[in-house]
Amino acid sequence: MYTFHFTEQDVLALYIQFESKLMESLATYTDPIQHVKETVYRLRKEGNRIGSMEVVTQHAAAKGYEPDFLVTPTQVGDRGRPYPYMIFKNMEALGLRQRNKL
Repeated sequence: MYTFHFTEQDVLALYIQFESKLMESLATYTDPIQHVKETVYRLRKEGNRIGSMEVVTQHAAAKGYEPDFLVTPTQVGDRGRPYPYMIFKNMEALGLRQRNKL
């Protein structure tokens, strides 16, 4: 059995490396999947709005997908993933509120 010794700093350093690589790779995967553009069109026609993250929209716009609002980690005090603040900022900007389920 292996024993690993690590600190919180080790975990943070690894996460920073992971996030950097993740953001680099996201630009490669911005082709809208089948029916996304049509679905977004229908959602907008029904009054829905679409929010997204910067790394996705920069490349997807050239392929026919653009959100109604864009949020970046710098807009939420550099607290992007894994924090939920970019989701909250999208909701606020798009005028959304949480629906209570019965």
